[in-house]
Amino acid sequence: MVPNRMILGWETLSAYGIPVARHLKAENLIQAQAFAESLAGTAVCLKADTNEHKAANGLVFVGATAGAGLNSAWRKLEENSNLRGLGPPFLIQELVAPGPELFAGIINDADFGHVIVAGLGGRLIEAIGRRSLRVLPITKEDSVAMVAELSLENLQLPKSIASFSNALFNLSKLVTDHPEIDELDLNPIILGETSITVVDLRIVLQKSKPGKSQYSEILLEDARPAISRFISPKSVTVIGASSDTSKPGGRAFDYLLRLAPGVSLYPVNSKGGEINGVKVFKSISELPIGIDTAIIATPASSIPTLIQELGKQEISTAVVFGSGFSETGNKALELEVLDVARKNGVRICGVNAMGLIGDVPLTFSQALLTESYSGGVTFLTQSGAIGGSLLIGAWSHGLGTARFISVGNETDLGLHDFLDFLIYDESTKVIGIFLEGLRDGDKFKAALKKCKSVGKKIVILRAGRSAVGAQSVLSHTGALAGSEAVYNQVFKNEGVVTVSDIDELLSACEALEWQPQSAGIRVGVLSTSGGGCSLIADHLTDLGFEIPKLSPETQEDLKLILPAFAPTRNPIDTTGTIAGDPSLLGRIISPVINSPIIDSVIIGISALVGDAAIHIAKSIVEASVHSNKPIVVAWMLPESAVAEPFRMLRENRIPVYPSIGAACKALLALTPQLNEGNI
Repeated sequence: MVPNRMILGWETLSAYGIPVARHLKAENLIQAQAFAESLAGTAVCLKADTNEHKAANGLVFVGATAGAGLNSAWRKLEENSNLRGLGPPFLIQELVAPGPELFAGIINDADFGHVIVAGLGGRLIEAIGRRSLRVLPITKEDSVAMVAELSLENLQLPKSIASFSNALFNLSKLVTDHPEIDELDLNPIILGETSITVVDLRIVLQKSKPGKSQYSEILLEDARPAISRFISPKSVTVIGASSDTSKPGGRAFDYLLRLAPGVSLYPVNSKGGEINGVKVFKSISELPIGIDTAIIATPASSIPTLIQELGKQEISTAVVFGSGFSETGNKALELEVLDVARKNGVRICGVNAMGLIGDVPLTFSQALLTESYSGGVTFLTQSGAIGGSLLIGAWSHGLGTARFISVGNETDLGLHDFLDFLIYDESTKVIGIFLEGLRDGDKFKAALKKCKSVGKKIVILRAGRSAVGAQSVLSHTGALAGSEAVYNQVFKNEGVVTVSDIDELLSACEALEWQPQSAGIRVGVLSTSGGGCSLIADHLTDLGFEIPKLSPETQEDLKLILPAFAPTRNPIDTTGTIAGDPSLLGRIISPVINSPIIDSVIIGISALVGDAAIHIAKSIVEASVHSNKPIVVAWMLPESAVAEPFRMLRENRIPVYPSIGAACKALLALTPQLNEGNI
């Protein structure tokens, strides 16, 4: 069998309208000479029909013309090819005149499937290194946007660059129709004066036959009825309930007793008896038929049997706390759990989950031992422990939450199922996600698209971006981390705000929950120090914001407020006068935030404490009431030094942070023009 021989090939490209160099697959030298003679003296490129590296293995010869030169090239190619088990037919191509080079290719991403990549080729790769990518399939608008993202305007390229987007769109159609393609490279693509030309091709097919095309419309399975029973159950059974609150089953049952009045509770423990006056059932078979949901807080080995018993009692949902499944290498047991659940009609949150907090707590997280606040933020997490940290962090700021969902290993219900539910959940306004890996990239992407269509904002903190981090994720959830560039592009396309640590996730959710989104990127900067003005300006500029010059009218208004020696340009320094007259800041805010060329305001406050700090906080609150533009505050002191001003601002839904960087990134989350995929 001839190795690496391409089945799909040059004819396929031509059939899809992708321009290629004139060529022939020549079975013998006579055919090759005839083709070369038809080119009337134009040189040719002679190469083996293989995916192996041609130049390194002596499998390509460039510059020969019809006659003796082609004879020699053919003999050498035939000799080198025979050494590698190849041989004719050989590809003979017209040698395309040199020109600027591009490339286009297809990769098969582990999480999102086929991805198209385009960029500059040849020497421009090293000099500029621009790339653009999309998950397939793409639209014509996508292909045009990909070319625009390469920012080629200043390179003085031929007009044929306009046809590159058509080639990308046609390449997408080709791979959509041929899902058996695993990799495809068109490199280089030569830009001529009037057209582009593909001069080299590499295609690798998948080793196994592909299943159903990934490009059929993605329909999310309707898991909402099951998830609704998790979020708002009227009755709950706790398998493994205990009076010992140091145990997951004991703590979960204690939360239900204290925090879920009106919910019927059915603890199960083989010892029987009572827990705080509630009857304990010795087995699942003793339970009433049709309880809304179950918590299973028992060892991993017991879970398949327990799920089967739940099915017999028509209990159709269960949160499974137990660990010791695929995250530790025991995939067989996890598959057994899934098989039993499917056969018995039980939908599972978990396994290895910390549970949920909806209208009713179905969790053993210690976060509920702290003071909680209700609001519009929902945390959806693949790590229960990180999720607990998010809850405690949010509540410590007075940021209220609507739901908390720890999905665990996603044995049954996946991240995408819960995300789809939250789209329709009226209590959820902002969704903060801690992501380690994806079980079904297509469905997750479809859920993100639906969120974008209804205007729900999503903030994602993703672990596993580095090689070491990806390996840690694998050991944690059994999931595989995908390509960082592909994830970023998917997030960007769907309007996701991405962050790099827990504090940034909380800050972004806080800003999106409390403040309106900005209409643009023009920021009014106010600070109680000149140094603060400079630092804020640096941060904002790095993030892509503009700090516009204020209009003459606004500057005249500021002259009536500021000391005579104070400049009225943006950024605005209140000068040291603020220490003696803390009302100054509030009076400055109004003309700035009401300026038609200002979209948002950031306020930097330095070493002001005590009564002056409280007065300043009050003035910011008063100014915010009269504006629909976002305001964020950077108070450059430890929160403990200005606890009361922080409390006042947060109670009035004004985000305040102890650092300039955090405040600027929060403002970024509020700015749709900038926030996609790059916090």
